[in-house]
Amino acid sequence: MAPRRRAATGAAESSGTEPTSTEPTSSGSTGDPLRFTPDVWPILQVNCLRCHETADGEMTPGPPSPKPGLVLGADDPAFAYAALINKPAVFAPALIYVVPGSVATSYLFHKLAGTQASVGGVGGSMPPGGMLTVDEMATIEAWIDGGALE
Repeated sequence: MAPRRRAATGAAESSGTEPTSTEPTSSGSTGDPLRFTPDVWPILQVNCLRCHETADGEMTPGPPSPKPGLVLGADDPAFAYAALINKPAVFAPALIYVVPGSVATSYLFHKLAGTQASVGGVGGSMPPGGMLTVDEMATIEAWIDGGALE
């Protein structure tokens, strides 16, 4: 499912048509900024909780995972949000998981994009064995750049 798009604000182009933005918006309404609980948390639940639910690294059936640095919790988006926003990465403490308004300095985005080494990060990209879809990455990028609202 492609992220929703919203019309850009500002003056119309000389052709008489209003320009549109490619920035994803909240799945619940048109023109609203992305928010963690309705827009980002579902992506993290599906792709990240297998390894990042608790600190023991053994959350779901299957082979045990190494202990994760980032713990997101199981069913509490407020806990996950608090674990991400302006918090140093456990294995790369000079980096912050999510810097609201700055995808370029948000370690979470770099881990998901596979560019963590370019910012001094460690380990492999996330999730292991695959990548998020283009739409999921666009949603996370727009959420961070939009201020990483809860």
